[in-house]
Amino acid sequence: MPPITERDVVRENIMKLIIEMIGTALLTDLYICATINSDYLGFMMGVFVLLAFGFKISGAHYNQAVTYAYMMRKNPGVRFNNRVLGIAFMIFQFGGGIIGAFVALFF
Repeated sequence: MPPITERDVVRENIMKLIIEMIGTALLTDLYICATINSDYLGFMMGVFVLLAFGFKISGAHYNQAVTYAYMMRKNPGVRFNNRVLGIAFMIFQFGGGIIGAFVALFF
């Protein structure tokens, strides 16, 4: 059996990466709209919905600092036992933040 490469790890977890990107984009969009409209109750309800839907699929980190903290932990129960997967999560979260900012800017 051939060894598992970094490409295989990213390919197996592409759905998690897409959910992280969408969640980060929606979280960024929620935050920008909440600060413009001063609707913090709606922001908190939106964050709750994002966390409820994203937790089972990808862990619902939606923040590069949280992903980095999980990546550096030494617990065997942590989802990121592969550093490449953690870096891919951070790249997709950054892309989701950029997409969310552009969506809030244009709408």
